[in-house]
Amino acid sequence: MSLPQYTDVLIVGAGPTGLACALSLIKNGCSDITVVDSQLQGQNASRAIVVHAATLEALDAIDCAQPLVRAGYNGTTMGFWADGSFVRTCSFEKLAPYTKFPLVLLIPQTETERVLEQTLHEAGISVFRPCTVVDMKASEESHHLTDVIFDSGQVVRARCVIGADGARSAVRRISGVGFADPDGEIIEDPVAMFSQFNQMVLADVTFTHPLDLPCRGVTFVISPDNNFLIIPLPPSPAAPSEQLYRIGFGIPPSLGTSPHSLSMSYIQSLVDAWGPGRMLSTASPASPSRKVVVAKMLWATRFRIHSAVADTFFTNLPLTPRASDGAWVDSAETAAHGGVILLVGDAAHIHPPAGGQGMNLGLRDAVALGPVLATYCKRVKEVALHGQAGVLADSADMERPLREWAAARRVRALAVIRMVKRLARAMTFPDKTSWILGIIPVNLHRLRNFIMRIITRSDWVRMMIAWRLSGLGFTD
Repeated sequence: MSLPQYTDVLIVGAGPTGLACALSLIKNGCSDITVVDSQLQGQNASRAIVVHAATLEALDAIDCAQPLVRAGYNGTTMGFWADGSFVRTCSFEKLAPYTKFPLVLLIPQTETERVLEQTLHEAGISVFRPCTVVDMKASEESHHLTDVIFDSGQVVRARCVIGADGARSAVRRISGVGFADPDGEIIEDPVAMFSQFNQMVLADVTFTHPLDLPCRGVTFVISPDNNFLIIPLPPSPAAPSEQLYRIGFGIPPSLGTSPHSLSMSYIQSLVDAWGPGRMLSTASPASPSRKVVVAKMLWATRFRIHSAVADTFFTNLPLTPRASDGAWVDSAETAAHGGVILLVGDAAHIHPPAGGQGMNLGLRDAVALGPVLATYCKRVKEVALHGQAGVLADSADMERPLREWAAARRVRALAVIRMVKRLARAMTFPDKTSWILGIIPVNLHRLRNFIMRIITRSDWVRMMIAWRLSGLGFTD
C-alpha cells in the first residue's frame, strides 16, 4: 500500500500517543491524516500498563475509555509491603465523587494499542507499516509544507508533522530539537538520583500458583536493598486460563549490568532474591519457606532509568539546508518560517516509571492537541483560498494556539518529572544509619516506612495520593 503524496497531518508513530492523536483529530473534524509506524503491528513492546483516571476521562472524549476499561484489570488500591506488614498508600475508589473512573486501569500497552487502532480503523484510517522516516526538508512547493522522506524512497508532503515516535524520535532529531534531563543530568549516563540502582527489569509472567496479594491493584515489596513491583493483568492470549502478572525489579550495582537476553532462570533468581516470597513467608510464619516459582515468561525487557524533556514541543522546520555533518547551516534564512513540527508522548518527554505517569501524560498531550491542530488546519485552508501572501501574513497568528499548547504541555511535563523524581527518591532510601550533627542516628528507610504507616491511616491522605497520581490534580 503506497503512502499518499500529500496529507494535512502526518503522524509518525502508531503507539498509544500517535493513535490517540489521530482519533482526537478525527473527533474534531480533521480527517486528512496519515499515520505511519516503523514496526509491524504487534511488535511494539508492552511496557506501559497503567492508565489513570484523568487519562480515561480524556480517552472518553474520543470514545475509547469504555472498551479499555472492559479489556483491562480494574485496580482500586496501591501500597507496599515492608517490615512484615502491608501499608495501603492510596485508594482510587475514593475518587468516585470526582470522576466516572474511580480506578487505576491495569492493561498491557499492546492491548491499549489494539483498542485504539481498531477504533481508528473503524473511522476509516489504517496505519502504514513498516515505514521509517529518514529525513525531512522544507518543500519546494511551499515553505509551509514539509517533505518527509521514508526509507522506501517515498515522499509525503505534509502541512503538519507530529513526532509520536518514541524517546529516540527521528522527527525530533531531524528537526534539531534538544532532549535532556531538565535538572542537567545527561541521559546517556546512569541517573544519579537513584541511590541504589539505575536500571530496571520488567517481565510479564505467570506463577505455578496464583498469588494472594494484599490489595487489588499495585503492590510493592520493599526490601532494604531493592523494590519489587507486582501488578495483576488481564489474561493473555498466550496464557488465557492463567493469571498474568507484571513484575519489576531494580538492578543493584552489585549485580552489574543485566544480560541483554533475559532468561527465565535470571528472572527467577530476581524473584527469589526480592519477590513476593518474602511477603508470603512473613504473612504465614507457619510455612516460612514458601517459594514463588515462575511458570511462564511471556515478555521481558531491561532499561535504564532516566528523565528527559524536549527543548520545545513545537518548532518550524528550518528552511536552510543542513551541512554534511547533519547540522543546520547558520544563516539569517534559518529563522525564516518553515513547516510545522509537533512532538507528543515519549518524543517530547520521558520519566522514571514511578507512578505510571509517562504514557498517561502522552495520551493527554495527544487528546488535547486534537482540537487545536484541527482548528489550525481548517484556518490554513481557508486563508490559502486567498493566495500565498495571505498565508504568509497570517501564519504567526494561526500558529499561536499551537505554540500555547506546546508551552502548556511542556510545563505540565516538567511538573510530572519533578513529581516522579520525588516518588522515586522516596522509594529508594537505603537501609543504613546516617548521623545528623554526629549525634542523632537516622535510618531513612525505616523512617519512611514508619511515617507512611502513620499518615496513610487517614482516608483523606490515601484519597489525596490517589488524586495526585490519577492526574485529576492537573487541569488538562
